[in-house]
Amino acid sequence: MRKLIIFLVTGMLCCNSTFAELIEIEKCFKSDNWWNYSKQEFTEAIHVEWTEENYLRGNSWIKISKDKFLKNYKKLDLDHEYWLKKTKQYPRLSYIVLKTVDHSQKEVEKLKSFGGQIIKMYDRKIYSISTDSGVLTKMEVMSEDWYEHLLTTGTEELTNNSIDIRTGERMTCDESCKKYLEPYLKKLKIRGKIESIKLSITSYAGGLLVAENEMWTFVIDFNTSIITEKLHKAKEFTYKCPTDFAEADAGDPPTQSSGTAFFISKKGHMITNNHVVKGCKVSKIIYRNEEYDTKLISTDKTLDLALLKTKVKPKSYIPFSNDEPKKRQKIIIAGYPLGEGLSDDLKINDGRISSIKGFKNNSNEITVDIAINPGNSGGPIINEKGQLVAVAVSGLSKDITEGINFGIKASAVKNFLKSNKIKPFIENINFSMDDDSLVNLLEESTVYTFCDIE
Repeated sequence: MRKLIIFLVTGMLCCNSTFAELIEIEKCFKSDNWWNYSKQEFTEAIHVEWTEENYLRGNSWIKISKDKFLKNYKKLDLDHEYWLKKTKQYPRLSYIVLKTVDHSQKEVEKLKSFGGQIIKMYDRKIYSISTDSGVLTKMEVMSEDWYEHLLTTGTEELTNNSIDIRTGERMTCDESCKKYLEPYLKKLKIRGKIESIKLSITSYAGGLLVAENEMWTFVIDFNTSIITEKLHKAKEFTYKCPTDFAEADAGDPPTQSSGTAFFISKKGHMITNNHVVKGCKVSKIIYRNEEYDTKLISTDKTLDLALLKTKVKPKSYIPFSNDEPKKRQKIIIAGYPLGEGLSDDLKINDGRISSIKGFKNNSNEITVDIAINPGNSGGPIINEKGQLVAVAVSGLSKDITEGINFGIKASAVKNFLKSNKIKPFIENINFSMDDDSLVNLLEESTVYTFCDIE
């Protein structure tokens, strides 16, 4: 499993992985302040054991009518004063709920004998990791009972029909309460029983995956099978998950990488991204349905560029231009998004330059509205004259942005080549190529590249 997560991080950089897929984690339960009845002590979250029984305890409540509870509660070893107050918290409700996790199995069985019913909070709770888009999605599907309970108690609090169990006085929902509760209830009614949130995966190291959005930070620890959720400027919530999600292939390194490269000379020189060839034993290309080895000449980690050479003498290669990129300039990209897993046919799309600076004002990049997906890394971005404008490098996560992607400027590529004693071919033409000619140029100069990783 860790192998697949490493691929996910690579995919965020738009280098395709042949193992890209969807990883789903289910049946996690909240393990904060976990009471271990066998040892009669609280257990730290990291030491809580995942078992089917613990999962059921953590994902359920006991619903019992107030009449039956008041008639029988003295038979239980409970804080009687607290629970008497609890039955008065929502005067118009005919029932109360108790956390199953707060009671021993013996107490649970007694409550059931008094008429208590075990109700699930969630029919399903899923953490879904997309290795294609670099997105972590958490989806919760509430049970009908729990959904109705939240709606009912929320409405009672909003309409001042609840009691403070500490003082016994009626609670008033003031302006700050309404500011939170009104939109919560409105959202609950609109979305129904299903709630989902999306986060962008920002890093992975040592078995820890971090994902964030404007409100939440999630950390998935594949070493301990623990997921930590932190609401910004608030406390953390810890969830224990089944151990099998962390065991498969644990510690195994990635074995393959792939992306796109293109010829820039008739001698077989090629450009791609550094992250496409990083860790490769030998990068290979597919040219005219034949497989060829390449030699790594040089890399630039800062620019994320790599220079390769192969014995192939290409029919066509992509020239450079002395023109600077301009906003709204029309551009064309070629590459192999999702690698040959999608198909072995070159994909060609067009769009426009939206900014002459890249991520965090990087002046070596441009921002484009064109689609750049995992596997497009290292592919050419050309103008209508068939000249290189940029090299596809990365894009922001699609759950936060749409149409914001980046390319390394041709001027930066020229400087990279010159520093390696390769003279870029500069072509000065004043006319645009027709579609057939552009397609032919890209088909003959752009290749699928892949390798085994050391």
